Amino acid sequence: MTQHKISSVGLKVISFFLITGGAIGVALSIFGAAFILNKSVLTALQSIFIFGGVAFFSLYQGLKIWQGQPESLKWGAILFAMQILSFAYAGVSYTFHTLFKLALVVNASGATISTRFGTSLNATLNSQESNYIGINIFAIFAFVYIIVKIINFKKAAGK
Repeated sequence: MTQHKISSVGLKVISFFLITGGAIGVALSIFGAAFILNKSVLTALQSIFIFGGVAFFSLYQGLKIWQGQPESLKWGAILFAMQILSFAYAGVSYTFHTLFKLALVVNASGATISTRFGTSLNATLNSQESNYIGINIFAIFAFVYIIVKIINFKKAAGK
């Protein structure tokens, strides 16, 4: 049985975001852990294992998508699905993005479009942030694009 490969410019762009964002995330987790190690070993370990782990997984799956491995598409879709929603409400907050975020953000002041470059993963139970909800438009497009590619690949493979 031959292994079918996937390839397109769009998937190369998506994998670039996962690879670069993941690499930045791994570097930030190590650098951040070294910075906070003298304050809290537990916080440093969380930085390395949670943020660094997700960042490394993003990097790894991005490389697999770049190489054209179709089984990596589901993980790429999951990683982008995790980036769609960000929020802060009643002391609980969550945000995650790899390399780029283009978001529609709604808060008490109204709605705005925000952009962010870099990689961020933050889940807090005692957040001081004002209430907001954000929808990452870029992540939605990437997620839908990957899902369409999965459907088309399955059709072409006769599955």
